[in-house]
Amino acid sequence: MATRATGEPKVTERDRVMKQKSMRVGRNDLCPCGSGLKYKRCCMFKSFSNPKDIKAEYQRKYNIRLKEKADIVLYGIPNWSPYAAFSVMNPLLTILSTGLGYFGGVIEAMGKPGCTVIMVTPCPNRWDTVHHPSYPDVWENVLSATRDPYEIQAAYAEKYATHAEYIEKYRTGFAFHPVHAILATYPLRRLDHIGHVLVAGAQDPGTIRHIGFQPAISVADALTHAEEIYGKDFSLAYVDQPLPPVKLLM
Repeated sequence: MATRATGEPKVTERDRVMKQKSMRVGRNDLCPCGSGLKYKRCCMFKSFSNPKDIKAEYQRKYNIRLKEKADIVLYGIPNWSPYAAFSVMNPLLTILSTGLGYFGGVIEAMGKPGCTVIMVTPCPNRWDTVHHPSYPDVWENVLSATRDPYEIQAAYAEKYATHAEYIEKYRTGFAFHPVHAILATYPLRRLDHIGHVLVAGAQDPGTIRHIGFQPAISVADALTHAEEIYGKDFSLAYVDQPLPPVKLLM
């Protein structure tokens, strides 16, 4: 006998048991399913059949209000960008476009004016000249001349927007438009709010110094530098990035 579909996903007995257990499990605890993995790496979200439950779980774990803004904002930079979906990350995308761009709102929301930002990334000094032919050019020749985003826009945008060789690669190959490398420097305007930028864990410290930021061997090393600025009683906001829901197995 046919039944009318309700549009609601079927909830199994396992779902109900796992949901009940998960309410008592921290994200870094061992998963109650017995896999031996941490809950966040196993059934943290697979235990929910209803997308509304996933949204509620996200809000419970990550919707946190700070009592006051912090001296230091610390976060890791993901090894991914929509501008490198079919390519690889490069220093311009990692540090500026993602580190100051996509995370810029977090910095201003969580950090005091003049705060210190600690980014954590290996930041490999690698470049894909098929997809990003103008990027190493801008990195080497523009950012060595100025790190003022407004000056960069005024002095270089037209030059790269009409660069014949790069435009040809954009039209006939797989390259991003050459002016995008200029636009990727615009997050430097976040430095109006930031006092210091430290990058922990970079493979090549010279890559970090090239844009005027300070390399640190590790997060602990970066915090030691920050302590010299604020003293031992500094306040710290750590951005714990949730697992992306695109990896959910529903």
